[in-house]
Amino acid sequence: MLEERGYLNGDSKALKDSLINKLSLLEEKLSDVEFQNFEELLFKTFETIEDEFFELGLLLGSMLGEEIEYENK
Repeated sequence: MLEERGYLNGDSKALKDSLINKLSLLEEKLSDVEFQNFEELLFKTFETIEDEFFELGLLLGSMLGEEIEYENK
């Protein structure tokens, strides 16, 4: 599911496999409800980080645009 949602898009197959194995072990140790809660928290965390980076990019772009305008005056 992590790959399907685009959260595992790195180049290292070994890193992906390691993370998937660790999550599988965690899934075995937790109840279905606990793992589902963990999974939802994990996805919310990823989405929040993506949103924050997007907003940071917008802010940085705006600041750079203003700096360029200031320098061109």
